[in-house]
Amino acid sequence: MKKYLITLAVVAGLLLGGCNTKELSGTELLEQGSYEAAVEKFEEAIDAGRNIEEAYRGLGIAYWEMEDYQRARGAFSKALNNGAEETGTIYNFLGVCDLKMGYMENALEWFDKGLETEGNSEEMIREMEFNQIAAYEGLEDWDKVREKLDSYLAKYPDDEQAQKEADFLETR
Repeated sequence: MKKYLITLAVVAGLLLGGCNTKELSGTELLEQGSYEAAVEKFEEAIDAGRNIEEAYRGLGIAYWEMEDYQRARGAFSKALNNGAEETGTIYNFLGVCDLKMGYMENALEWFDKGLETEGNSEEMIREMEFNQIAAYEGLEDWDKVREKLDSYLAKYPDDEQAQKEADFLETR
């Protein structure tokens, strides 16, 4: 996930570089790990009404890094509502936020939506498919967990964490 965070931050920086130093400063602060300061800069950009979708996306990443999943979810949703590109990455963020907050069915909807988007890397597809398994575990839908896990391991037999999960399920 770190790779995607850095990519999003760099893309936001490139998009905003010539437009407004508030967003760029927020992006730089995000890249430096100064998340609270980045939040302030992204909020300033939103208040100024410039590049709102990218500012909300940056705000979402900052909150994500601070493990404030409620605010991260809100920021990512606002990014989409303000015209941010619909990508597997942003849907994965939304899904994991809901997963962390215990909203398993919502998380599954986000992961499904993310998997339906075009342009996902193999790594992003793999991550969302694994996250689906976690959401079904949260729902205690063990038949669906087994189904998804079997499918996942057929595609990614080298995933040790998934193999451990499969071994654990054998004891259930």
